[in-house]
Amino acid sequence: MKPWLLLATFVTLSLVGSSLNVHSQGWTSIIAGQMTSSIAVNPRNPNTIYVGGIGRAFYKTINGGALWEEGAIGSLGGDAFMTSMLVHPIDTNIVLAAGEGHEGISRSTDGGETWQTVASDASLRRFHVISDGLIAHPESPDTLYALRHTPMIVYRSTNRGATWDSLSMISTTRTTDRARAITIAPDSTNIILASGRLAEVHRSTDGGRTFSVAQRIADHPDGDVSRFVWSPTTPGTVYAVCLKYVPANVPNNGGVVKSTDWGVTWERIALDNVSLNAIEAIPGPNAFDELYVGGASFFPAPAEIVGSTYVRRSVDGGANWSETGTIPWVRDFADEFLGNVRDIQSAWIPGSPTILMATESGLFATSPIMSVNEAARPLPIRAFINGNALHLASSDLLQGASCHVEVLTIHGAAVFASSVPTTGGSAIVALPPLAHGLYAVTIRTEWGHATTTIIR
Repeated sequence: MKPWLLLATFVTLSLVGSSLNVHSQGWTSIIAGQMTSSIAVNPRNPNTIYVGGIGRAFYKTINGGALWEEGAIGSLGGDAFMTSMLVHPIDTNIVLAAGEGHEGISRSTDGGETWQTVASDASLRRFHVISDGLIAHPESPDTLYALRHTPMIVYRSTNRGATWDSLSMISTTRTTDRARAITIAPDSTNIILASGRLAEVHRSTDGGRTFSVAQRIADHPDGDVSRFVWSPTTPGTVYAVCLKYVPANVPNNGGVVKSTDWGVTWERIALDNVSLNAIEAIPGPNAFDELYVGGASFFPAPAEIVGSTYVRRSVDGGANWSETGTIPWVRDFADEFLGNVRDIQSAWIPGSPTILMATESGLFATSPIMSVNEAARPLPIRAFINGNALHLASSDLLQGASCHVEVLTIHGAAVFASSVPTTGGSAIVALPPLAHGLYAVTIRTEWGHATTTIIR
């Protein structure tokens, strides 16, 4: 792998060795001093993670973060930010990358060893895909979508990203419009949402062939919708975050917005005057979504814009927010923090769920609130699947009359939840048919809780 440079980062993500205490939350530097822009977790093996960088660089780990290598998508250098990376859901040797300042879409079929340009436009010379611009169809994973920055064009591939065709242009009469984010509803897969500069949500109900404006989120056209994330607990609910550039242009132009009708109508729910650029949602305590947001203050935003170094969490679906613990930000030559957050993703590293955050100061990791609950001590659990039966065993945990079991995809989407009886330190759970892949299993009893992984 000739373009690779070994990074001296010997910290694991499985609770990050002993650096992360499961009874407190704080951030550990995983890739230090290297600007990072996007995160893509292998959906079949979350020990393999790709992180986009600057200058067409990217970073890869195959052992849950114990060791990282640096590679180049094309030639290393320049100022391109690799702001979108995607691992194919079925053939995980296929990785796609795109970004701001990077022409078109690049594709690797060998896990990042080599790359080919699979979509570009030499005549327009601005085929940039930024923020959350690459996605896979949740039910037809050979179908991929890309959202071009400008003009605002949706591209589609039906052969795992090998070739691409323009599917539709998002109609606008303003030359200042710029696309940033695209998403597909996981529970209603003809619905696609796209947005960006001027903070309008464009909505398609026919798989991206046509779009109409659902709603302008911001009260002033100074602003971007930078990312979407779907609720892992409530069908039809989707969150988005907004960037803000000018302090005087209406206070509530940033913050977190929410839709409960698949993106038709939107309500601003929190952090109205904060410029936010990243959001993640995982199943939280008491059936609420646990949310993480990260801020950014991009040019031409002045220094008084609140965004850089701003990271918050909510364990009740966005009603209340708190700080997430100390973050070891890096300072630049002007002694200012490199605090813009580019991406936040969850990763079910075997043995522990982990939150990853890509920033200008590098990649950070922390444990989510659901795994640091003081009221329930984590205990060991053994789990395996035989047919459609999940077998659980724990001499400490399964001593009560029953236990509550949840099975989730590695992206945090719940696929099964039920209370089942226990007998002599064991339990057998009848599961619905599951697709092959890696799942997380959370078990809760009066004696404590545990999270582990199973392979179907």
